Amino acid sequence: IQAERPNGIMPIFGGQFAMGITERLADAGILDQYNVELLGLPLDVIRINEGCEEFNRAMQSLNLPRINNAIVDNIEDAISFYRSASFPMAVKPVRSMVSIGSRTARNLDELREFVQLSLNESSLGRCLLEEYKTGYKLVEYELICDSVGTCVSVCSMEAMDPMGPHMGDSIMVLPAI
Repeated sequence: IQAERPNGIMPIFGGQFAMGITERLADAGILDQYNVELLGLPLDVIRINEGCEEFNRAMQSLNLPRINNAIVDNIEDAISFYRSASFPMAVKPVRSMVSIGSRTARNLDELREFVQLSLNESSLGRCLLEEYKTGYKLVEYELICDSVGTCVSVCSMEAMDPMGPHMGDSIMVLPAI
């Protein structure tokens, strides 16, 4: 930012990594310091997208179904969630600055191992647990919308990897098949 001095940035086209970096830049005051405008997404929307709890609250407020999930910061809480959920279970670090993706725990030993790895990889020391769902496809649509509600679909993408809705390091095909 200091070297290039952009007028604005569009973090939406860089995926989760770009949105995470944008959030960190905003929190550090760098975007304000260099008068960099966020284009495409306001910071509060990035925070909802990047924050598991915020995203869950947003989905609940819209009465949209969600996969049974929990955010934990220790192995004991993960085991407590396991007692109310079922295996297999997707385990993913919350706000990791590297693209790590989900791991699939199929038993209690794997759950313990993968939770510890994810806690270590998370910049917040937390991980997301989700009941693993098979037989689903993940299809995403990128939209550009203006302030009066006009929206244009830029593209559709389909995840081609076995993690399906538990996207992390998905191979995306454009356009969706």
